[in-house]
Amino acid sequence: MEYFQNYNPTGNIWLSTFLAALPIIVLLYLLALHPHTDKHGTKHLGIFAPYAAITAAVVAILVAIFVMNMPVPATLAAFGYGAMSGLFPIGWIIFAAIFLYNTTLIT
Repeated sequence: MEYFQNYNPTGNIWLSTFLAALPIIVLLYLLALHPHTDKHGTKHLGIFAPYAAITAAVVAILVAIFVMNMPVPATLAAFGYGAMSGLFPIGWIIFAAIFLYNTTLIT
């Protein structure tokens, strides 16, 4: 399956740019501006970061499928590859930090 990326899928450069930036806009809005109330009734801005990241990832997948006309298997494969290439190095850093911490505790 081949997918050739179209950089202007809507025919309007401003709309295409906005739709391409939509996942980042959603992420930043949810992290910094989205109002919510905690269990004590206090109002805060921003939501829990993993929830914001998951929402932005879903928006990115939907934009890729419906706006960029990317095939669903290619979209999910790209998402999986990107997630693993991002999480794997972070996992190694966390593993090394825990290993170093446990080593300093024992010694």
